[in-house]
Amino acid sequence: MNDIEKQVLKIDQVPATEDLLYEASANGQYISGIVEVEPSDLIDHDYEGFLDLVSERLVGGDLLMDITYEVVGWNPETKAVKYQVTGDPSSTYEVNVSTVECQICHREAPASSAHLHGDGQVCVLCWDDRLKSSE
Repeated sequence: MNDIEKQVLKIDQVPATEDLLYEASANGQYISGIVEVEPSDLIDHDYEGFLDLVSERLVGGDLLMDITYEVVGWNPETKAVKYQVTGDPSSTYEVNVSTVECQICHREAPASSAHLHGDGQVCVLCWDDRLKSSE
């Protein structure tokens, strides 16, 4: 997938929550956020280790794929470099989250955020005002 085709979900707080990982994965989006890496962490890792480190900080695991990054600043107190990191979270979501099937869209959804409705569960993407008012 080239940069023109990528749909990116930008997050303000890292690591991303299960709901955000689900939303990005379900919609075929990449996820992007700013992570800080201290100089000692840069020295302690090779390139693959660096990619695992920024993945861990962005999504809470080292399975982020197709990672791109760019320096966007630094933290003068800790001397950490700030990176805008973007990647495909779909494998992180699939491996790290327990899921249920949404009774409306039939996609897998994080069990921790699914809503009980009738005899099944509904994902956060399908849980709308109409469903909320029927509870």
